[in-house]
Amino acid sequence: MIDRSPRPEPRLYAPPEFRLRVGPCAWLVRGWTIITMGVVLTRTAHAGDQLRPRTPVLHRDERCLTVIDRAVTPFVELEYSIPYEDTCALIHPAPTHQFFAFCRTPTFGRSLPPWITWDEIEAAHALGLPLPPVTHEDALNENIDWQDCVWPITARPERRPITCEAALEGVVWDVREMPLGMVFVAGYTFHPPSNLWSPRHGAFKIEDSTDPVGAPPAIAFAHRTTYLYSDETFDLELCVDALPGSRLALAYATWAEPDRWTTIASDLLVEDSAFHFPWDPPDRVGGQNVTLEVTITDPLERAVRVTAQEPILVLAVPAPAPVDGAANEPPWLDVCRESTAEPPATSCPSGPKIPDPAEQDSEEAEDRGTANGCSVSPTRFAPPGGFAAFLGLVVLAYRGSPRLSSVSIQRATKAAAASSTTDENTGGMRPRSAAVIRPQSELEA
Repeated sequence: MIDRSPRPEPRLYAPPEFRLRVGPCAWLVRGWTIITMGVVLTRTAHAGDQLRPRTPVLHRDERCLTVIDRAVTPFVELEYSIPYEDTCALIHPAPTHQFFAFCRTPTFGRSLPPWITWDEIEAAHALGLPLPPVTHEDALNENIDWQDCVWPITARPERRPITCEAALEGVVWDVREMPLGMVFVAGYTFHPPSNLWSPRHGAFKIEDSTDPVGAPPAIAFAHRTTYLYSDETFDLELCVDALPGSRLALAYATWAEPDRWTTIASDLLVEDSAFHFPWDPPDRVGGQNVTLEVTITDPLERAVRVTAQEPILVLAVPAPAPVDGAANEPPWLDVCRESTAEPPATSCPSGPKIPDPAEQDSEEAEDRGTANGCSVSPTRFAPPGGFAAFLGLVVLAYRGSPRLSSVSIQRATKAAAASSTTDENTGGMRPRSAAVIRPQSELEA
């Protein structure tokens, strides 16, 4: 006999991974899953300025080699500028600039660590900023390659706001405790989660006229060439400060084989403070990036090796015919010194920001919560729209149904999408998972 009684409306069930039987363990698993989903939604909404450009340091008065006698000039003033002002503070306070001195340039094929201390990585992770995988080698003060090779010119509490007012003050560098020899300077833009280094062209030599032995020899590359044509002869220019009778050797390496150095010339006598050597790149390096290296040895057998700060791309094509009337590219404009107009400022993206306590109780502050603008406060940020979706998921867990239907899951997903604020600067991209952070003792830079 056929049962023709009305049947209940068919239910759509979630995939097998969501089918959990009712019980204490099931509620624990389901609760943990919902909390994790809420955290992901919250952190996704916090990536407001992930793709915002980082503001570099524009160094002024750069020279190939600057000799400083610390006995005569214990303090050196470094001038710099900025391309535009950047005072936007969202989840993280406004970006800042800091300056460092290094005993050498980065090894070919490697860059400076993107972070200064490990505790700053932990702080960025605690704010929910999307971080790529990081290790302790990504912190400058814990990287083995840079131990005893870096000195802060400005301390961390003295980081400067990215404004023309701060740039016009310059940076005072105390060289009294600096070791004798060559030093390289770089500016640092602290703007988590993506920080930026701006190396200063050229080098400094620290010497002391009261020291009977004197500083070891110093040599630096003068060129700022970034590419060569296959039929072009490169005028390799060097700046030298060394004892008479010093000799040098030149070599190059390619990006494909960074550890294989090929000799260009050796046992070259240095007779002047400016050294020139014509170099014709071999055909085998056509279409590759190459870096140059020079080693100078003085009569006291003190040897110093220096790597060029930037690689050179050797093009696999000959140079084009010259064009009559072609003008050289004009020098960059210092907006803080040479412009009469207001200095340009970066456009602050919309999204969650650090609220001002004085404005939290006013409707005006509520309207500005998602408007373009900048404010800095020690208070924590307000929960974004993703948190509302998280609460909705929690309610689903306690509706009493032994199973989560796919219809319910779709509704929760739509609610999350509707309540979350989309930042046009992120392009709707989901940030990468944050790295697992293990506490370490803080080492001040």
